[in-house]
Amino acid sequence: MTWTVETQQWDSRRKVYRWTGNLNGWKSGEGITEVPSDIPAQAVEVHLYYNQIEVIRKNSFSNLSACVDLRLYSNKIHTIESGAWNGLVSLRELRMYRNDIRVIRENSFINLNACEALWLSSNKIHTIESGAWNGLDGLKVLYLHSNQIEVIRLNRFNLSGCETLYLSSNRIHTIESGAWNGLSSLRHLNLESNKIMVLRENSFSNLSACETLVLHNNKIHTIESGAWNGLTSLRQLSLSNNNLTVLEPHNFNGLMQLNYLSLNENNISLIAPSTFDNMTLSSLYLYYNNLQTLPDLLFSQAASQFSLTLYGNELSTLHWTVFGKRHPSQLRLYLSYKNIASDNPWVCSTSSLCWIKKGEREGWIRWGWNKPDCIDTDTKWDDIHVNCSHLGIVLYHNFHLCFIIDECQGNI
Repeated sequence: MTWTVETQQWDSRRKVYRWTGNLNGWKSGEGITEVPSDIPAQAVEVHLYYNQIEVIRKNSFSNLSACVDLRLYSNKIHTIESGAWNGLVSLRELRMYRNDIRVIRENSFINLNACEALWLSSNKIHTIESGAWNGLDGLKVLYLHSNQIEVIRLNRFNLSGCETLYLSSNRIHTIESGAWNGLSSLRHLNLESNKIMVLRENSFSNLSACETLVLHNNKIHTIESGAWNGLTSLRQLSLSNNNLTVLEPHNFNGLMQLNYLSLNENNISLIAPSTFDNMTLSSLYLYYNNLQTLPDLLFSQAASQFSLTLYGNELSTLHWTVFGKRHPSQLRLYLSYKNIASDNPWVCSTSSLCWIKKGEREGWIRWGWNKPDCIDTDTKWDDIHVNCSHLGIVLYHNFHLCFIIDECQGNI
């Protein structure tokens, strides 16, 4: 059965308790201001969102030992009293996003040993005290995005079991040495949309389990030697939409396991030889930069199947020597983009031609804005001759123009 008093509901079959408002009422100040004292002890889920609760008081949930999911988002919470979570011995998920929390104080989440996921995004958090996460021994995922954090300080994350940490859309400009101490199990770290300008030596030390690092949409212009020290397991790195201009070999030292790297939408005009040596990249994104040339053998150590995206640069030719002795069938190259006037100004040469073997994919060849004069629009597969030393032919594939060679049979 279900009984209702105003907006209070109890679903005895599912053991879900609700006292929730709505978005308009929440904005206009409607809703309860305290945690109800009569929540049924057998409740498995408690939903108290879209209300006006400001303080989580001691023993507010002390009789809810069966509760596994507590939803307190979209309130006005600014204070968590000591002992606020007493009794929540089974709680696995706690949602507190979109509140008014400014400081995470020591022992704010004590007695939540079973909690696996904690949402604190879209608050006004600017300070995390040492010991803030004490008691969260089972935490796997922590959401801290869309807050006001400026500095990641030493020893603020004593979360040895945490696997995913979201810190995107804060105001982070500084990462102190040792900032990630205590995150020995962390696999995914998101620092997207912050204000980081320089990645200093040991910025990510003690993250030996980390596989994915997102630094998209910062203001990074410098990567110091040793910046990636400790990231021995990193496989995916996003540095797109930053302010990088020149790439040098020391910029990626130590990333032996990296196979995905996005550097698109920077201002890169020069890539030094050997920059990508000692990495087995399978996907590299360099689109929307200022590249005019690429050095020989630049991608010679890439993975056996390698995808490279280069549209939106200033390249007129692309010599096969940048790939070393790699066979064309091992490549997927995205060289042009549909109807982009600022695309690469490809120039076609007839000094070395080879035949494109008809593959499984049927269709027509399409060029983007800058089609080389030597290739006719709507040329069929069986009629194509392309330049193997200065690449220029592309296959229209979804919204990209993709270069695919099945087999090169030599000069003709």
